[in-house]
Amino acid sequence: MLEHKHELEGTYDSLIETICASFQLGTWSGHWERLGGSFNETLRLGTDQGTYVLRMLSPSINLERMNELQSIVNHLHDEGLPVAVPLLGKEQSCAAVFNGRLIQVTPNLPGRRFQCKEAQVKASGHMLKWFHRSLLGCNLKEKPGYSFYPPSRYYEDAMTKLGQLRNIPIDEQRLAACYIERTLALWEQMNELPRSILHGDWHFWNQLYTKSEISAVLDYDYMEKGIRIHDVAYALWCIYILLPEHKDSFDMAFLEGYGHLTDEEQALLPDMVARISLFFLLHSLHHVEPAAKWKQQAMRQLPLLQWLDGEGRDRLQAYQTLQMKNMGE
Repeated sequence: MLEHKHELEGTYDSLIETICASFQLGTWSGHWERLGGSFNETLRLGTDQGTYVLRMLSPSINLERMNELQSIVNHLHDEGLPVAVPLLGKEQSCAAVFNGRLIQVTPNLPGRRFQCKEAQVKASGHMLKWFHRSLLGCNLKEKPGYSFYPPSRYYEDAMTKLGQLRNIPIDEQRLAACYIERTLALWEQMNELPRSILHGDWHFWNQLYTKSEISAVLDYDYMEKGIRIHDVAYALWCIYILLPEHKDSFDMAFLEGYGHLTDEEQALLPDMVARISLFFLLHSLHHVEPAAKWKQQAMRQLPLLQWLDGEGRDRLQAYQTLQMKNMGE
């Protein structure tokens, strides 16, 4: 719901007027809309020249990282992907500084939020393949301040911390330890999979849709170099955890949209989904109340990890076998 200028905090008032001047956006209409965001605060505002999205970025993002991301987003735009290219300010910078926060402005892209349609899920898979192909040969030196694609030491450290906690059920500790050991054993094999620049947070609410087509790809803060199957597995994890009532159709729709995977990617896909599930389970160990957070996460992640060990693995591998058969016909 739009809120009028007089309801804004004084800092927002000053911020929007400063940004409109810095980026030559025209005269602010006095209206804004909060778009949310887990790590960045995002507003949509109108001026006499158009509608824009203003992002107040997390302190973990520095200007060097932003300039690298700007180059990648420009490349995606040149490749034809529907991305919001950040505007340049008066000093040809992709960001302005306000009260110590980096501020980025992009044009507002058309489209509606995810409506939980199978055709949208398939389109998302197809768009991710286009995203990966477009960025082959590109590189990113700067790592994101936070990542869902941690190195092996994340799991090693979690193993140590897990053994130090006494208020987590021992059977759950042992089960998690088995999954950690499996993930670490597969690490070198995983690192040999095809690589690209990852989106890093590819899910259906990070895209906008016109009917069943993707009209905008959003949120580039987590991009980094890595094995491309991570993005595919992350999207499947989102389906299994966030949309369980649709898992029996949405996972296959997404994979059909993405298309060909190598034999190695196909074989390791269940393990990659499990690795992401394990990441979120182990992240509870860093919470101020680890036991309470563990209990919450264990109720969601342990059933998925066990499903991926049996029925889920069979399901994904059966799909892969069918795909290979269809390709051969």
